[in-house]
Amino acid sequence: RGAGAGLLKDPVYMQKMVKEIVDAVKLPVTVKTRLGWDDDSIQILEVAKRLEDVGTKALTIHCRTRKQGHSGDPAWHWIPKIKEVVKIPVIVNGGIMTAKDALRAKLETNADGYMVARGAINHPWIFREIKEIFTKGFVSKIVDVDERIETALKHLRYEISYKEETRRAIIPFRKYYTGYLKGLYGASKIRQQLMQYEEYGPIEDLLNNYKEQLKKYQEIDE
Repeated sequence: RGAGAGLLKDPVYMQKMVKEIVDAVKLPVTVKTRLGWDDDSIQILEVAKRLEDVGTKALTIHCRTRKQGHSGDPAWHWIPKIKEVVKIPVIVNGGIMTAKDALRAKLETNADGYMVARGAINHPWIFREIKEIFTKGFVSKIVDVDERIETALKHLRYEISYKEETRRAIIPFRKYYTGYLKGLYGASKIRQQLMQYEEYGPIEDLLNNYKEQLKKYQEIDE
């Protein structure tokens, strides 16, 4: 019935539950939540204050309602309002898909932190780029095909090592191919071929051959 977001319908119960957790553990307790269940029931200011009052050490706010899911623009303008009613750190989440998004969130919200979620799945270099744009105001390095392919293969090797079974790692890893190959010439065909393999060797060979082909095309264009 809404899982965690369902608690937004009952701030009093949400506060009680978080207090029980705070009292039961020695670790700092933080809470990630949304603005409300829907546009007609946004109670985030009350929720934020209630959670601070029972010992929550930081809040991460996904600036959409439960009804929105991941659709529509995030309502970042709520972050400054939340910061006015609590003293604990407030972290903004939702809609940060690029380094430029993170910079805009910083300028618009003055949040204490910036949480990246789906943006990192399609572009794992986003963290490096955010760090640079925050310090320099721009992103200087474009991710080239070598880094894309090498990072994809490194990521896959980590998955295999962690799961200790090649097939169990490769099957769920397939969802990452889109992000790693996004925008590259012929990526759709390569993704289709990658879906056929359940062993690391053929995947490595295919991606390395693809990388060399792309570099040859680039040399011809130049």
